[in-house]
Amino acid sequence: MKIIGAIVGLMLLFPFVSLSQSISGTVKDDQGKTLPGASITLKKTSDSSIVKIAVSTNTGTYQFQTIPAGKYFVNASFVGYVAYNSSSFEHSGESTTAPAV
Repeated sequence: MKIIGAIVGLMLLFPFVSLSQSISGTVKDDQGKTLPGASITLKKTSDSSIVKIAVSTNTGTYQFQTIPAGKYFVNASFVGYVAYNSSSFEHSGESTTAPAV
């Protein structure tokens, strides 16, 4: 019975661990207006390989879950705008806010 209790305890802990490994941000244009529906690509700085892709919400925000620690940058694209790459940033494995895009 102790083993089942330990397994259940670990299962309850897992969602908190995975939620804390996120990268989030907001997409805005030059006038500060949010851009809902923008395509956001998270890439590794070392080789520009794609890690995950997201679409910004109706408030212009986005979030990538369960991202391992490392150096990344974000690419944002939106119809009628030139694609933009953020500066690179270090993700410690905790919750990280990406540079503005």
